[in-house]
Amino acid sequence: MARYQVTALVLPAVLLAAVGCGSGGDSADDTARQISNEELPKIVLSLDQFGPELAGFTPDAENGFQTIDQVAKGEDDPAAERADLERFGWTAAYQSMFANPNGDQSVGVLGAGSVAYLFATSDGLNGYWQDSMNEVDNPDSTGGSAALRNAERIKFEAGDEAIGFKIRDQFQRGDGSTANFTGWLLLFRRDRLMGAVFISASDIDNLEGQRLQGKAESLATVLNDRMAATLASQPTSAAPAAAGR
Repeated sequence: MARYQVTALVLPAVLLAAVGCGSGGDSADDTARQISNEELPKIVLSLDQFGPELAGFTPDAENGFQTIDQVAKGEDDPAAERADLERFGWTAAYQSMFANPNGDQSVGVLGAGSVAYLFATSDGLNGYWQDSMNEVDNPDSTGGSAALRNAERIKFEAGDEAIGFKIRDQFQRGDGSTANFTGWLLLFRRDRLMGAVFISASDIDNLEGQRLQGKAESLATVLNDRMAATLASQPTSAAPAAAGR
């Protein structure tokens, strides 16, 4: 299962992307045409789309196109994840992540962002999605993310299939104090494309948690709409997406 990993600040000592099953709209023929790597940056969310509360957040140093090793490195078993990505025809990924400039002393939102993944075929992504679901549902699995297997599931609709995770943990700040961590990871797929939205926060109450989860779900809808609009437009380049290996 792909687990998208951000910096220790955004997601201390834990995880990120996985996939599972849910329901969504029908986009069977969205990606029948060729997709170039230039189109992936048009899909991910920019900082201003996260709202004024993230004004001044700093871009992650690894933003942009990701190599297959960057995508796999956040997994419990990166080598096995790399093999899965190759087997199912992973082609490219582009990330856009942002972190609170106050670092681990932040209270409230720590970080947020989105990722767009491209596979060679819809069958390949479907196979990857189902394989990932098997990993996240199997308590004895050694693949994927153990943290996500213990996370709370969130139901929402986007693309062909969708699933979300609410992750709770604790982390130690640089000054030695302990903070409560909450993260929301929402994923969906549209034919050959998979999208992910992530928001993390520290030391928030239940009301703020509900607000941020609603924000994450709304942003997943925006990401889905941007993906659909990009796919409906004419390609800007005939060059295929780079594998970045």
